[in-house]
Amino acid sequence: MIELLGSRLKKDGTWSKPRLQVLEIYDREKGKEAGEPIAHLLLERVETRRIDERDGSVFEASIELRFQRILPKFDARRQSPYEAGSFVGGYSKLLEERVSLTSTGVHGNGAVFMDLSGLRGQRIGTYLFNEVVTWAKQWPGAEVKAITLNAGDASPSNKVRRNRLYEQFNIAFSYDDSDNRSGTSKSMKADALTVVDTWEHNIVERSLVDYICELAQRQHDIASDLSAREAAIKELTHWRDRATRHPLRWAFGTLLNRHGDRIVKVGLGGVFVLVLWNTVGRYLRP
Repeated sequence: MIELLGSRLKKDGTWSKPRLQVLEIYDREKGKEAGEPIAHLLLERVETRRIDERDGSVFEASIELRFQRILPKFDARRQSPYEAGSFVGGYSKLLEERVSLTSTGVHGNGAVFMDLSGLRGQRIGTYLFNEVVTWAKQWPGAEVKAITLNAGDASPSNKVRRNRLYEQFNIAFSYDDSDNRSGTSKSMKADALTVVDTWEHNIVERSLVDYICELAQRQHDIASDLSAREAAIKELTHWRDRATRHPLRWAFGTLLNRHGDRIVKVGLGGVFVLVLWNTVGRYLRP
């Protein structure tokens, strides 16, 4: 029996992660506390398990993390194959208990590849591989299938980052040369794998529903702001037209609006002076 897993309650009472999520990516130097996200990824988590109906145990399983960069509709990068991809893992106990961190089957070869434009070094690969490692640790006694590093992937700008990606999970390699360009991972059990949390500094997991609701709220706020601006422009246009038709009346009205209090005070002061002058004048006349 094959079972597809989405967001569901596990046997230990915890919830598995939902099938669809949005990852907010922040600049790794500034972290998620500063500024706006520099990118968003749509993440689909597909897990399968083959269940032995005799005892209910899992004898084969796989995980696939499909990612797609969320870009504006007419962004040219939407057509690039490098703006999407997947990280996968596999488990089997048919012959011996084994897990693979780079392929859905423990007998096939696989690779980890991701080159999102402008996002190199932003811990996205660390996050995705950590999800696969966390999933594989369900079977602590399983042998981890060897990972092979190819010299062709070891460009000067990529080699250190590639090696570090694996090594931070406690995966050690027997390198073929002193420059660590190629090699094969050493034998280890799944329970020796290390789960990391460095990605939490600049990556946030978002519910797809929350992300869509936030976009809807932003659209509503923009529409409200636009409506207020249009009303203000309409009002300004109205006063401009009045000023054009009756410039003297507009100028006098503007003067009253801006300096009405002063004009009233000056006017009252002038009246008071005239009254006082007339009153004093009566007594001074011969």
